Amino acid sequence: MSHEDKFQQLLDTEDKKGLLDFVLKLSKSERLAIRPKVVQITKKYLDLNWKDGRTNRLATSEQYDMLNKVGIFCLSSKEYDKHCNIWHLRYKGDDFLALMKREKVDWLCKILQKDNRFSYLNLLKCEELGLFEPTTQDYLDKLAESLYQETEDREKIYTPEILELYPVTLSEHIWQLFEYETTINWTDRYHQGKRKSTWGDTINLLLERGLLDRKRVLGECLLTANRNFNKVLTGWFFDLFQHLEPSEKELFELQPSLFNAITSPQSKVVNGILKIFKKMCTSPKFQVQDFIDNVSVLLTSETKSIVNSTLMIIDKIASKNKDYKQALVKQAIIALSSLHKDIQLRTAKLIAKHSDPSEEISIEISNYHDTLLSETKKVLVDYLDTVDENALDENIDYPLENILTAESEIQSLVTEDDFVFLASQVFDNNEVHHLELFLDGIVQFQDSLGQADFLEKIAPSFQRAYKTALGNLRSNQGYLEWYLALFMIEFSKLIVSQYPSAAKVLDNLYHTELKKDLTRINKWREKKDNKSRLTEGFSARWQGGTIYSLAFSRKMDIILDKFKAKQKILPFVSTPSHRPFWLCPTILVDRIKSAIEENILIDEEDLCLAISRLHSTDKKSVSYIKNNLPENYQQLLLYAIGETDTIPTNTKFKKTFAQAYLNKPNVHQQISEFTKVKNSNKYIGNFTFKMEVDVNKNYTSKYLRLSYDSQTTEGNENVIQYYMNLKNGISTDLKRVLSLSPNNPEALFYELIEHSMYVDWIEVEDERLLNVMGELLFELPNPLGDTGHLFIAGAFINQNKTIRSYAAEFWTREVAHNRLNNKQIGTYIGQMEAVDFAPIKRFTDLIKAQITNISIQHNQALTTMILAIIPELADKPIRNTKQLLEILLELKVNKPVQIPPKVLEKFATWEKIGSLKKVLKRL
Repeated sequence: MSHEDKFQQLLDTEDKKGLLDFVLKLSKSERLAIRPKVVQITKKYLDLNWKDGRTNRLATSEQYDMLNKVGIFCLSSKEYDKHCNIWHLRYKGDDFLALMKREKVDWLCKILQKDNRFSYLNLLKCEELGLFEPTTQDYLDKLAESLYQETEDREKIYTPEILELYPVTLSEHIWQLFEYETTINWTDRYHQGKRKSTWGDTINLLLERGLLDRKRVLGECLLTANRNFNKVLTGWFFDLFQHLEPSEKELFELQPSLFNAITSPQSKVVNGILKIFKKMCTSPKFQVQDFIDNVSVLLTSETKSIVNSTLMIIDKIASKNKDYKQALVKQAIIALSSLHKDIQLRTAKLIAKHSDPSEEISIEISNYHDTLLSETKKVLVDYLDTVDENALDENIDYPLENILTAESEIQSLVTEDDFVFLASQVFDNNEVHHLELFLDGIVQFQDSLGQADFLEKIAPSFQRAYKTALGNLRSNQGYLEWYLALFMIEFSKLIVSQYPSAAKVLDNLYHTELKKDLTRINKWREKKDNKSRLTEGFSARWQGGTIYSLAFSRKMDIILDKFKAKQKILPFVSTPSHRPFWLCPTILVDRIKSAIEENILIDEEDLCLAISRLHSTDKKSVSYIKNNLPENYQQLLLYAIGETDTIPTNTKFKKTFAQAYLNKPNVHQQISEFTKVKNSNKYIGNFTFKMEVDVNKNYTSKYLRLSYDSQTTEGNENVIQYYMNLKNGISTDLKRVLSLSPNNPEALFYELIEHSMYVDWIEVEDERLLNVMGELLFELPNPLGDTGHLFIAGAFINQNKTIRSYAAEFWTREVAHNRLNNKQIGTYIGQMEAVDFAPIKRFTDLIKAQITNISIQHNQALTTMILAIIPELADKPIRNTKQLLEILLELKVNKPVQIPPKVLEKFATWEKIGSLKKVLKRL
C-alpha cells in the first residue's frame, strides 16, 4: 500500500493517533513526495462549497481536527493557510504543545508568536520549551485572566496557586500589570459578580504570605494614576489601593506618591485622594507646601466636587496654620473663575474669613471681576471698593467674511495636465467643487478623448471608479463618489465603442476588473453563471440612493446622452467659481454671453442651479449685467441679485425666476406668480411644529414634528430646493447638498431637523451630519429664516456637544450684526422644553461657558431669549429651571430689565415651588 493510500485509509477510518504517528515517522523526502496528495485531500475535505442554499464541507468533525493537525507537518505555511484553519490551534495551547513536543515546526511557531490565544501557563511553557518568546503584553493580557481556570466540563475554578508555579510571575510579571494597560478590570468585574475571590483578594493573600512587598504595591497603585490608562482601569487600581486599606502611617509615608497622583486626569482618583487629604491636612506631618503647589490645577478642574473638596481643605488648613494662610487665600481666589454659584460663594466666604481687605488681595480678585455673580460681589464688597468697574463693551467686532475674493477664486482648468491632476483626486472628496469641475473638464477636453496618450493619463481615475463602484465607500467619500464611479464606467464603455483603437487601455482595464469581480462573486455561487454588475449593468443606476444626487447626476446624464449621440457636449454655467460653492455674477454673465455668441442653448436646470449659487456683490456687477446681456437675461440676473423686484409677465424664464425668488433670504409670503411651486412652504420656512409625547409601558419618547401646508397644484415642481433631501444622507455629502442653494438653506434645515434632532437617541452618522452643519453655518451669507432659527434653538439643547458649541459661536457672530430674532429662538426653546424635550441644563451650561458677558448687546439678546422661553414652559417647572432663573437674575442685576406680563404670570404660578421662592422673590 502506498503512503498516499495509507494516509487516505487512516483518514477514512478516523484514526487520529494512527495518522499522526504515520506522518511523523515519514522522512522529509517521503513527506515531500506525498505532499501533492495531501494538498488534494485537504482541499477536498476542508474547502467550503455552496450547496442547497448554504455552505458545507466534506470532512467530519474528527477528520477536520485530524487534517488541521497533520497538515502542519506535511504542508507549507502558504498551503496550510489556504486550506486549513490555524484558528484550530491558535486557541488550543495544549494541543499545540503536545504536537511541538513531538516535532517542532518553525513556521507555525513564528505565526503563533504573533497571534495566539493561549493561556498564561501555556505561554510560559512555550517559552520554556523554546518554541517562541511571547511579548510582555501577551503575558500580561493572559495573566489578567489567569485566576480562574476552565475545567473539562467548562466550569471555572479559582486557582491563585498558578501565580507561584513560575518564579517570573511574582518577581516580574505581576509588577508589569501596574505598568501596561490590560483588561484586568473587566475580568475582575466579571468574576466579582459571580464569585467572592478577585485580584484584590488575591493580592491581599500574597501580601499576608509575604510574597509581595506591601509598600511597593501601594506605591504602584498610585503611579497608575498618570500612566495614560483608560478611565475604568485607572479607577480599578485606585479601588485596589483603597481595598488594601493603607494605615495612617503608610499614607503619610506615601505623600509624594499621593501628590503625584492628584494630578491624574481621572476625577475618581483625584476625588479619592482629596478625601484622604481631608483627614490628613490638619496634621503637622502633612506637606502643606506640596498641596499649595497643586491647588491651582485642582481649582480649575471642570469637576465641581474636586473644586469644592479643595476649598474645604484650604479652609481647614488656614484655620489651623497661620503661616500658610495668606498663600492659601491667594490660591483660593482662582476658584472665582468658576461659573457655579455655590463655588463662587464658598470661595468668597473663605476669602472673607481668612483675609482682611488689602490692595494685594483686591487686585487679585479684580482679575475675575467680569465673572463674579451678584451674590459673590455682595460678600466681597469690601474687596471690590478699590477696583474700577470694568463695564462690558457695547458690542464686539465680529466681521463677516468677504466671500468673492481672489484667494477664494477657483482656478479654471487650462491644460490637459490640469485636468489629469484633478482626475487623480476627484474621488477623494477634498473640495465640494471638484466633482463638478471634473465634469466641466470632460466637456472642455472632449476632443482629446479619442487620443490614446490622453486616455493613458486619465486611466488611473477610471481604475478608481471600478474600485469605488465594486467595493465599499471610504470614510471620506459620499454617495456622489459612487454615482461618479458608475458614470465613469458607463462613459468608458462609450469611449471604447467610439474609439476602439485609442481606448485599448480602458478596454483592458474593463476586462481586468471584470475578471476580478467574477472571481470574487463565483467563489460563493453554486451556479457559475459569469454574471457581473459590469456585464449586467448597474440596475436602477440613479435609484436606491438619495434625491439630492439627482441634481448632480443630471449633468452626468447630459454628458452620456450627448456623447452617445456623437453630439458636442455643451459647457455648464452652474459650476462654482469661488470656494466653497459660490458663483460670481460677472463670471455667470461671461458664461451666458459665450453661450449666446456660440448659439448654444443653456439647459434650464443648469441655469436654475447657477442662479441658486449666485452671490450678490457690489454694484459693479449691475452695470456689467446691463452692458453684456440681452434684456431677458438682464431682467433675470438683476432680479436674482436683488437689484430689482420686477418680474416680467411674458418671460421665458418663468421657472428660473421662481428659483431666484426662492433664493431670496427670509421670504415669508409667496407672490401670486409662484404659488404653484410645489412644497414651496417648506422651501421658504413656512412651517408648523409641535412636540409629541409617546408614553409606553416601559418608556416615554418625545419627538419634534415638523409639517407644512403642502400644495399639490401642478406647476414648477423640481426647483433646486426639491433636491435638498437627506433621505439616506451622509455627512460627507452635506456640503454639496448645501451647495445647491446656499443663499436660502431653509429646506436643508428642515431636513436636518427631521433627520437628526432627536432627544431619545442619535446615531453616529447623525452626529457627523450635525458637526458638519455646525461648520457650514459660517459659510451662510444671509440671515437665517424661520427654519434656521428652529435649528439653532434645537442645537442649543441637543445632546451633541459639538453642535451646541458651533451654535453658540454662530449666535455670537449673528447677534453682533443684529441678524437673529432672539425672541423667536427663545419661543422655540420654550415650546420644546414645555414637555421637557431635553435637559435645560445643556442650555444653561452653554450660556455660562460661551454666551454670557460677551458684550452689552449680547447680554441684552440673551435676556430677550430667556424672557421668551419662560412663558412657554409648563406650570410645573422642569428640572434646572432654577439655573435659568439665576442666569436671568444676573443679567437683570447688571442691567435693569422690564419683565413682560406673561413672564410675571408664570412667576406667580411658580411661587408655590419651594426651591424657586428665593430667586423669584429677587427677580
